[in-house]
Amino acid sequence: MAKVIDQHLGSLRGKMGPQVFKMHGNDAFATRLPHRIIVPPSVDTINRRMRFRHTVKMANKIQSIPQLKYFWKNFVIQDEVKKLSATNKIVKSIYPKMRATGPLDTLAIVPDTGFKVTPVVTLTNTQFSAVIQPIGASTIIDTNVEVRAYMVCVAYLFAPVDTDNTIMSRFVWLVSESIALSLINPMTFDIELGDYYSQIYDEYASKKVFFALVTVDINDVPVHFSNTFLEI
Repeated sequence: MAKVIDQHLGSLRGKMGPQVFKMHGNDAFATRLPHRIIVPPSVDTINRRMRFRHTVKMANKIQSIPQLKYFWKNFVIQDEVKKLSATNKIVKSIYPKMRATGPLDTLAIVPDTGFKVTPVVTLTNTQFSAVIQPIGASTIIDTNVEVRAYMVCVAYLFAPVDTDNTIMSRFVWLVSESIALSLINPMTFDIELGDYYSQIYDEYASKKVFFALVTVDINDVPVHFSNTFLEI
């Protein structure tokens, strides 16, 4: 800071070029205009941002599936001190299973432990199919109430085939048509991708698709969900 001795210009206040003039009593002082120093983010900072960004994107896809949003909306997070939205509950639950590179294989799209299924999954650029082996006698599922079932999924597509593709990854949600629920017979679920999602599917070399089954009553209200199963 410098004191201005020659004040023939009168009282000086404000900015002039790279200098800032200030008055203190009857004296004028000149200082250099503060300049902003931009510090590039560290690798850890970039990774944290990417991890959170992936978490939010996947949470939005999960809550976009009506059958899953129903369960998340009614799920109570442990130590929850205030009522959270379904999206916030999902973010809080899946964040530990998310990394900057995408979701871990152990991530779940359902809020808790569900009934066990044994699937055989086939992925193509036109259809996701799953044959579910007979569930067998269940103390959870009541077939007098739960009459149909859906297969729901969230797909994480990454590693673009075209190196000029600036969208490095995508999350996509899909739901099958409902079919009659059976505990003693295999059930086959098909999800048609359609032209738009088929094109997106082909744009990426790597995929992780997280599936779950949802049972519904005669009014199409969700009742139970299965564990999450993964196909890569």
